[in-house]
Amino acid sequence: MEDDHTALLVAKTAMERERAAHAKELSAVQAKLHWYIENQAIIEEVEEEVNIDLSIYLSISISISVSISIFTYLYLSIYLYIYICINK
Repeated sequence: MEDDHTALLVAKTAMERERAAHAKELSAVQAKLHWYIENQAIIEEVEEEVNIDLSIYLSISISISVSISIFTYLYLSIYLYIYICINK
């Protein structure tokens, strides 16, 4: 009977150690999960800023391209007008 009691105490102590080890592992996993969730929010904010910046960049690039095209057209038109006037 005393052997059974000792075996039960040993098993109970082993189970408590396992529970403590499991709780420690679970805590580490929960901390990592919390870290990933926080970082995902930061990543999403940065991606949104990058998309906004890219959108602004594309808008400016298009405006510059259009301005250059108009300037080139005007320059060539004036050049052609002057050439025609000179060569009359």
